[in-house]
Amino acid sequence: MRRANLNGACLDGCKLREANLSGAQLNGASLVEAEMAGVNLRAASMHGANLCSADLKSAILVNADLRNATLNGAKVYGISAWEVNLEGAEQQALIVTRPGQPRVTSDDLEVAQFIYVLLNH
Repeated sequence: MRRANLNGACLDGCKLREANLSGAQLNGASLVEAEMAGVNLRAASMHGANLCSADLKSAILVNADLRNATLNGAKVYGISAWEVNLEGAEQQALIVTRPGQPRVTSDDLEVAQFIYVLLNH
């Protein structure tokens, strides 16, 4: 699904584990509670996307555009998020720890990645 045009798509609850969505257009897409563990979103455009409660464990978000996206409650354990554009993004209660561990949350994706490193290394 590299470079797929999924602008405005409703993908709520979809199972996209380990999918290759690098360079995909997901602007305005709804991915509420989507299972996206291990997904490759390198350089994906997700401007205004809704990722509330999405499972993004171990996802690759390098150079992704998440301007004005909503990430509230997303699971971000083990995420790779370098040079992500988060301007205007909502990032409340991001879940940093893996399932079965005491829940640690952050209100910032970049801080969440840092907390993960501190907890595990």
